[in-house]
Amino acid sequence: MTEIFVLNCKENRDFLLSQKDKISPARREKTAHAIKESAALLNIGAEVILSRALSLPMPIEYEKRQNGKPFIEGQRHFNLSHSGDYVLCAISDFEVGADIEKKERMRLSIFKRIFSPAEKERADALSGDALKSYLCTVWTKKESILKMAGEGLRRNLREICTETDGYFVYTTAFNEYVISVCTEKKDEIKITEIML
Repeated sequence: MTEIFVLNCKENRDFLLSQKDKISPARREKTAHAIKESAALLNIGAEVILSRALSLPMPIEYEKRQNGKPFIEGQRHFNLSHSGDYVLCAISDFEVGADIEKKERMRLSIFKRIFSPAEKERADALSGDALKSYLCTVWTKKESILKMAGEGLRRNLREICTETDGYFVYTTAFNEYVISVCTEKKDEIKITEIML
């Protein structure tokens, strides 16, 4: 089973701030240099949610593969993402990539550069909220596919078509966000919102 844990950092602000001295030195430094408190909360929240998801004490130190994908020896595969007020952690027995994005952040101008021909054709038939939802779905699917493969955003996004089969991607609406999770093999998905 692939488990998705979601945490609203804004709603859990006080608890997260109380944890900032417990996070890893690298995250502590990143948090200290955050310009906005919301960015600091997402950074702290990422380690807190990973700790909860893997049942590991903080601080959590992890290694990175040659492609930059993080891993913890002897633990299940994981992937982190954040957007707006939320941080997300996906945990799986298989390679996994995950993304969460707030729908209102989606702009058509970005997608003209990354659409595959089939995605462009579908987008051209949509407008308003349906178009925004589709843009967000395409973006989160593409990012989850790349993160699962450990490629990040280095690959030409036009090469990935979310309208065709070949990837195991689960996508769902979550409040005003869209979540997509890509796994190496087809798997059951469970979403849990964490309250601290």
